[in-house]
Amino acid sequence: MFVYYIVGCVWYEGKGLTLMVSSLEGDHTQRHHDAETARSAILSVMKKEKAKGFAEVIVARNTLDGIGYL
Repeated sequence: MFVYYIVGCVWYEGKGLTLMVSSLEGDHTQRHHDAETARSAILSVMKKEKAKGFAEVIVARNTLDGIGYL
């Protein structure tokens, strides 16, 4: 299960820009494939919703550290 966070939305000249991130617990060397899968899932949702912006997945020791990194 992936939890998504919308970090920010900016409206510029009538067009939106969205920053969506997710935080996964664990070690990056072991979970990099999961991070890529989650990033792909975020991008597919953004494409479906026609949202323009960026997607990022952070792998951290725990969720609080991941959120703190943002």
